Amino acid sequence: MTTVVTNSLQVAKWESAFSNGYVQAGSYIVTNAVFRQSEFISADADRFRVRVTDERRADAESVEVVLWTEHPGDSAYDAASRVMTLPRVSPGVFASTNLLLVSDWDDAHFDTTVYGVAPDSTNRLFLSQLLSSVCGSYVDGWGQTNVFSAPVGVDVKSVGVDVAIMRTNGVACIDTLSALAQVTSAKERFAQANITVEMGSLVFFDAPPGVDVDNWHVVSTNNQFQLSPDARSVVHEALASVTNGTSNRCLIFVPGIRDTPAAEVAGHTTASYWYIDPLDAPYTDHCLISASQIAPFVSAHELCHALGIYAHVSDKCNLMFSTASPFMDVSASKRLYVEQIPTLRSGGHVQ
Repeated sequence: MTTVVTNSLQVAKWESAFSNGYVQAGSYIVTNAVFRQSEFISADADRFRVRVTDERRADAESVEVVLWTEHPGDSAYDAASRVMTLPRVSPGVFASTNLLLVSDWDDAHFDTTVYGVAPDSTNRLFLSQLLSSVCGSYVDGWGQTNVFSAPVGVDVKSVGVDVAIMRTNGVACIDTLSALAQVTSAKERFAQANITVEMGSLVFFDAPPGVDVDNWHVVSTNNQFQLSPDARSVVHEALASVTNGTSNRCLIFVPGIRDTPAAEVAGHTTASYWYIDPLDAPYTDHCLISASQIAPFVSAHELCHALGIYAHVSDKCNLMFSTASPFMDVSASKRLYVEQIPTLRSGGHVQ
């Protein structure tokens, strides 16, 4: 094993945590713990360890450190302090087992019994967010308290989002808290890519005249690579209401969405890699979200399309799985592959 000393840590992607045919919960494939309990932590490239060198305790079998996380602007992402026992690896040198940073509550507190992993697994998972710090303290053999910390995030970039909510006859299609929860979910998912999701404006806009909000569709009936006139109208009205200009990506909440007249969907991105008609250029790379089919990670999924990820995947645990996951547990469709990260980070909308 190669050990790398680092001054910064990253939110884990749970790489190699899920594999076919082993343990299932809720009919979703969960973890490869059948070979070795808690292996999912040790298999992740972003795992980390804490090592202590204390010559005064050269004969000790173990030492204890206290670890926690802190976020400067949102205590909801603080992990409470916990005592970690570090066994001796050589005289006076002690190291923890593998640990992971996670970015949402469900990952940090999942039911280890249901998923067949070691009961101490959640003690090795630390809730965090980009801009958090992993902190610790250790009382050495001289009786001195040593405090240390490492920031969360490496080469952190950002993408700005606005939220536009359609009103029909003066009634919003979704409440503000539910819309903002979509932004929070996107922030937690994009932490895996070292991208912060920066909230811009939240606005309401009226359904465009002439658009039947119950029957409109996004794709032109004449050309699958062209937006329909109704879609252009909806996106135009949303963007015209936004107060931050056009640099942000817009999450546009509407009562319902159809790709085509017969296909109702939870979300649809006006992706520039698909809608190539020059007339569509002002409306591309924004996300239409169905208020009637809302699910936890729809906006994060669609935002991935807006940032350049073309394809869906067959892995039910990946954020780009084709069907919106109705729940938020560890087996939900919310992971990113390492190979998906460069595409997200290299797009023109990411700064």
